[in-house]
Amino acid sequence: MPIKGWTDIPVRFPRLGTIALGVKNEEGYPVAVDYFVVPPEVQAVYGPQPRELDVMFPAEDFNVIASAWLKRYGDQFGLICRGDGETATLAGNYGKLEEYGVTVRGGVYRMRGREEAALETEKNGGRTWVKIPCTYQQCRFYAAGKCREVVILSVILPKVPGVLGVYSLDTGSINSYRNIRDALMMLKAMIGRFSFVPLKLRVRMEEKRPMLADGRQVRRKVPILYIDMGDMTLLKMFELARTGQLTTSIVLPPTPSNIEIEPPDEDKKPELLYEPLEEPLEISEPEQHRKKPETDRKGEEGLFSNLQPPEIEADGFPF
Repeated sequence: MPIKGWTDIPVRFPRLGTIALGVKNEEGYPVAVDYFVVPPEVQAVYGPQPRELDVMFPAEDFNVIASAWLKRYGDQFGLICRGDGETATLAGNYGKLEEYGVTVRGGVYRMRGREEAALETEKNGGRTWVKIPCTYQQCRFYAAGKCREVVILSVILPKVPGVLGVYSLDTGSINSYRNIRDALMMLKAMIGRFSFVPLKLRVRMEEKRPMLADGRQVRRKVPILYIDMGDMTLLKMFELARTGQLTTSIVLPPTPSNIEIEPPDEDKKPELLYEPLEEPLEISEPEQHRKKPETDRKGEEGLFSNLQPPEIEADGFPF
């Protein structure tokens, strides 16, 4: 007989390690690199500084394999606030709730000026989280660089011996996010899926031009992620998909519907996403941008495509 709470729980992929796109220099400051910083077991397969990895994705839901949130961390506290641009959850035990206009009395959280209505709360990870409005780019913590877009990419490395789980890769680059999303959505449109399809994850350094908060535009080189099919052609992919296989010997199984991925440690601050702005190679004064036509708006500063013009290449921050 099945045991409730044992046999009916979803399949969960454990997290085995992390992949990074930056290292810390001798002074302890993060520096972007044009290769993947990988654990020893991955180095044993790809070498110490690989620029491409063989990957698979364990689920069809893109939001599961590429979790994207606005996050603010404290130096010692961990995750303070997480939002989606409309609603945020604030750590109820954060010692400076007044920064967000939140007060607490008798375990009831209220927004200053609207004390008549209690704020909604939820329990997660043994902590209380308070739901508050998220103003995204109008938030003073975002403007100060203390809150940033964070994407946690979860990938399987099928050529690494012993792997039965996923590796995490943090990025805050809208360009990387779009490249991966668009490639996987294209693949899904063509063959009906992208989970457990053998693919290549690549990184290369590119020049991008993000906007600073004061309206100036800088030019800098940052690592950008790409997904492609490696040596596989579209015609070969179509044929293998049509016959139900994606290699000459392995039949692709149905995607399990009850797949979960072990949640990341949300209190672990992705420090390489919060580096001090390096001295730009070139900088343009705000006046130059104000003289542009209305159709030439600010460059990309966030994670969502409807907020940025397609004609300006930019990157939220380097990793």
